[in-house]
Amino acid sequence: MEKTGIILTDSMVQAVEKMIGNVSMGKPALLTGDKGIAKTSAVKYISRLIAPDKEPIIISGHGDMMAHELMGKQGQNKETGQIEHQDGRIIQAAREGRPVLVDEVNVADQSVMMRLQDVLLLKPGDSFDLQENGQEQVVIQPGFAIFMTANEGDRYLGRRELDTAFRDRMDIITFGYPD
Repeated sequence: MEKTGIILTDSMVQAVEKMIGNVSMGKPALLTGDKGIAKTSAVKYISRLIAPDKEPIIISGHGDMMAHELMGKQGQNKETGQIEHQDGRIIQAAREGRPVLVDEVNVADQSVMMRLQDVLLLKPGDSFDLQENGQEQVVIQPGFAIFMTANEGDRYLGRRELDTAFRDRMDIITFGYPD
């Protein structure tokens, strides 16, 4: 555990292997299960494997989240005073080839998360038009991968049910407590 940050039980090894397969295919993963079950730690472990020289970008889902946090917005450059595009965390990760974790995705407003619909279908080497910056073409760099976590169920307050079309774009991996 000191080396990996996770306990490599049989079920954890299966989950890690599945996530590595997803990364190689460019498919995002949604990790579900109870709190404290090592979903975030598993993503950090995978991130070190796929981009060892780059820290993953971790975005905490919250009820006040806005799409510009993910994709970017127009803002004033503090040095030049010019108005320019400021990348959101997802765009930053895509440009830099870094893994990204959206933690507690089902706490965030789903209309905001739906802004990721198209990005969830892309993999490194693909490009897309960034509507927040005049349709600028963004090329996704190697090392980029999207992971999301969600605590689901009636026990968790303030959680929203994820849209079916949104869920369908991800491989859903359910974590359970070790024996």
